[in-house]
Amino acid sequence: LSQDIMAFTSIRRALGRRVDIQLPVVGFGGAGIMLGGKEPVTDRAGIGFRLPTDKEAEKTQQACWDAGFRYWDTSPWYGRGQSEHRVGRHLYDIEPRESFALSTKVGRRLVRPRNMAHTTTNLPPEPTFPQQAGWAWQQAKGGCPKGLKFDHIHDYSYDGIMRSYEDSLQRLGMNSVDLLVIHDLDLMHMTEQQAEAHFSVLVTSGVHALEELKGAGEIKGYGAGINHTGWMTKYLSLLDLDFFLMSQVYSLLHHCNDPSLGPATPYCDQSVIGGALAELDAVLERGVGVVAATTFNAGILVRGPTPDAVCNYRPATKAELERVRAMQRMCAEFDVPLAAAAIQFSLSHPTVASLIAGFGSPTEVTQFDEWLGTKIPDELWQNMKEAGYIHPDAPTTSLA
Repeated sequence: LSQDIMAFTSIRRALGRRVDIQLPVVGFGGAGIMLGGKEPVTDRAGIGFRLPTDKEAEKTQQACWDAGFRYWDTSPWYGRGQSEHRVGRHLYDIEPRESFALSTKVGRRLVRPRNMAHTTTNLPPEPTFPQQAGWAWQQAKGGCPKGLKFDHIHDYSYDGIMRSYEDSLQRLGMNSVDLLVIHDLDLMHMTEQQAEAHFSVLVTSGVHALEELKGAGEIKGYGAGINHTGWMTKYLSLLDLDFFLMSQVYSLLHHCNDPSLGPATPYCDQSVIGGALAELDAVLERGVGVVAATTFNAGILVRGPTPDAVCNYRPATKAELERVRAMQRMCAEFDVPLAAAAIQFSLSHPTVASLIAGFGSPTEVTQFDEWLGTKIPDELWQNMKEAGYIHPDAPTTSLA
């Protein structure tokens, strides 16, 4: 890869003011090596993909390392432990340890299956609820590759978080991670009553484990994953988090609760005026950092407004298809790929330290690097704002 691309991937930003770490501006998302590979079963949106082989996953990670990536994010949930094994095998013997940053997640604890007849393809699916049309659709499409033969439970208690942390170190084959993320405590993965109960356990019990690990220097900071507007505000009203890992709700397509588009996810709080953009401004004032994810809204900002387009793990709406089609035309006038604009839009907000992306092959890494190095003209940003596609107060810059 060119030195120009390496210059972009080597940029580092402070993750807010509450944690002593600077993250590379782009990072490797460990879900990608569980959802990539050739011969997709269904749509290229992280849904229904066959499980890549260990060799394919390693080639993809090596391509990221060669491109200058130095931040890896993973989770016990990705491939039910498989992602952590694969990430660990790539990173465990790289010295010095301080040459890269690593985050994993807590809240979903893997356990031996209660029914040993389960296999990697028929493990019990995530519970679905009437309001979760998007998640139910994903399951109907075949779900995601299941990975290893483990069940899981949501556990946000002190003991649960400590157990999850220690288990992750073992799977990674490493004795340290830099950051821990509270994972999937939201309405995409549980009922409102369950979420409130888990929040209570987290606030009264689990957070003490995270504070203890940070105080002892075992981790540098801890944060929470966010899939809905309104939830950053909810977390900060209860906990002094160091950062958020924000998915789906701050993108070129969805960033301000635009009523003409509808909510980014069915669980967004539409009463939050200004949506994620307004929440990010409040987060910035608190000195809390942000890592951005699902920048392409799970497919549509890469593939465009195709008939089977997917947005945030559900079929794209007519309004979303029309908006993406219009933005695509505007980008084409400046010879800018829509995906390039999407990446650099998410990185433009001053509280966003890093953007993580999932890759299923080395080819996808090369394509991403080209988008990262694309110059976005100020006139394109301005045209999108004048057309109402970008909120007038949203920061817009170009790395190139």
